Amino acid sequence: MARRARQPNAPLSAIPNSLASLRLAMNLKQVDVAEELGTARGTYSIIEAGYSIPSKDMADRLCRFFDRELIDLFPDDVIRRIT
Repeated sequence: MARRARQPNAPLSAIPNSLASLRLAMNLKQVDVAEELGTARGTYSIIEAGYSIPSKDMADRLCRFFDRELIDLFPDDVIRRIT
């Protein structure tokens, strides 16, 4: 069975989070956050874009970095998968 190609501008099913808005409010680039978290920019990018759920350790680092609770960063259903 052939796979259907995704339309160029069609959104994937992204996991909602508030990481981009928090990062932008701090006037930071993705690479800045990634370096502070001790990860690659690409890793942070896919979490921020909502295409990956962070590990428990990464979620804890995100909370500390942004000085927020997990509930402030991700919706309940995602938090259940993280913890």
